[in-house]
Amino acid sequence: MATFVNGTSPETVEMMKATSNGVFQGESPLDFALPLVILQICLVVAVTRSLAFLLRPMRQPRVVAEIIFLLLLELEKEIVTN
Repeated sequence: MATFVNGTSPETVEMMKATSNGVFQGESPLDFALPLVILQICLVVAVTRSLAFLLRPMRQPRVVAEIIFLLLLELEKEIVTN
């Protein structure tokens, strides 16, 4: 029988639903996979565009803002895990 790293078996893992019935039905859209991914992508784009705008006077390309954002994400992940 196969087990995951955290010790659970594939039969006990509950799959995340892709979409919700909506806020008006009493469900939080962020408890579902598709709206959560869309929100995360929008957040990444907004933050990197803002960083690129702030770095424009220093004549830095957008890729520098994306690298800084990735470094900030790694730093946050390191802080949370410790």
